[in-house]
Amino acid sequence: MGNYLSRRTCAIAGKIILSNGTVHEFDRPMVVVELMLEHPQHFVFELGSLVSGLRPIPLPADQKLDLEKAHLMSPMKRGKAALLKADEIRRIIAEAWSVFRVMAYLAKSNATWTNFLDRILDKPYDMT
Repeated sequence: MGNYLSRRTCAIAGKIILSNGTVHEFDRPMVVVELMLEHPQHFVFELGSLVSGLRPIPLPADQKLDLEKAHLMSPMKRGKAALLKADEIRRIIAEAWSVFRVMAYLAKSNATWTNFLDRILDKPYDMT
């Protein structure tokens, strides 16, 4: 009974939400400067600070991103971080949460389907 092996992976993936609402996942430790090289004229901050109502503070370029948190990329104006308007913030967060909900639903429905198949395969077939 102790030899059960799960098919589901327990890997935690971090999420990066771009200013256009697309969500990218990363499964390895990543440094902010890597994102800034891929997306010039953007800065990175934690989504939790925005949701809690605090002013977004850009993360330093040498900081590693936490895999358990979602991060948001926002365009940068000349010399300083651009302030996002309230409606832009709501739109980005709504798009991101809808993606998160779909991903959670797919993960849940996939697990249910594989569990159903496992029950079918485990039953012995009686030909008498």
